[in-house]
Order: sequence, then structure tokens, then C-alpha cells
Amino acid sequence: MLGPKGVAYVLDRHHSLCARQQQGEAVAAVHIVEDLQHLSPAAFWRRLDQRGWCRPYDALGQRRAFGDMPERLADLGDDPFRSLASALRRLGGYRKSSGPFSEFRWADHLRAHIAPALLERDFETAVGVALKLARRPEAASLPGAFTGAGSRTRPGVRRDPASRAARRRQDGTEITHAPTE
Repeated sequence: MLGPKGVAYVLDRHHSLCARQQQGEAVAAVHIVEDLQHLSPAAFWRRLDQRGWCRPYDALGQRRAFGDMPERLADLGDDPFRSLASALRRLGGYRKSSGPFSEFRWADHLRAHIAPALLERDFETAVGVALKLARRPEAASLPGAFTGAGSRTRPGVRRDPASRAARRRQDGTEITHAPTE
């Protein structure tokens, strides 16, 4: 996305780009979705918000002013519930979705049901709780949710913890198992 004064804005894959930048990669291929250089900053952010192309929320799930959004990839804050949602998807809790901010929608759902202290203290147990929550009816409206009888797990994913050995969290540490019951 090209914004006011020709500044490039990233609409998706922020965390992947941030990781690549931290590894010293200085160049990435991009696709310009739209050129909005002609808009004022206020009109630009309103347009992005109307189209669902921005997510002005902090790691606590609280909406923030557009001016509070990080200006650089390196300034992105960590949302531990997004990391939990990512682990949940990798372990078969829901399908990858092409919709915007799908992991953040899952993160918000998990944030409403899991205590931050549990997530901080015991990530593996939080993953187990998240797997249970993903199978509940109130998760059916979330992007990539498995719905309907008999479709609570992704095809090819076994429920036993050994089938999920040595998965990695977003921070790179290993998840040796994920309790499901």
C-alpha cells in the first residue's frame, strides 16, 4: 500500500517481514494493492479502517488511535495471544484463512477465555486450553474454524500429543506436546 507522501505500508505478513529484517534481509518482494498517496493521513487511515486493512489494536486487544500505530516493523509489539493463536493453528485447532487478521481474531477470542497469567506461566497448558476452546460452538464463527459433526480436527491431524512433538512457538522455543483434554 502506498500512503501519504509515498510511504509504503505493509498490509499483511508483518511478522514474517520483521523476522526477515532481523536476520539482515534488506529487500523483499511486495505487491502494491492500492496507491493512496493522494489522501491526507486522516483520510488514508479512515480508508484502511473501512476496508479492514488495518488493525489499530494493542497487545491487550484495546483499540488505539491511528497515530499510536508503529511506524516501523521493528516497533511492532509482541502479542502473546497472537502467538498462542498461531500455535493453535499449527496444531490443527483451525484452518489457515486468507481473511485479514484471522490470527488476531482468534487471539481476541482466546484473550477473552484464557488468563494472561496462564499464558505467561505455562504456554503448553494454554495451548491445551486453546485446543478445547477451538472445538466449542462459540468458535464456529471464527475464520478457519472447524464446524459440523465429526470435523473438530483437521484431516490428517491425530489428537495424541506425540503426533505434535517438537512444534515451535513463534518465539522459536519448542512445544514438546500439547494436551488436548
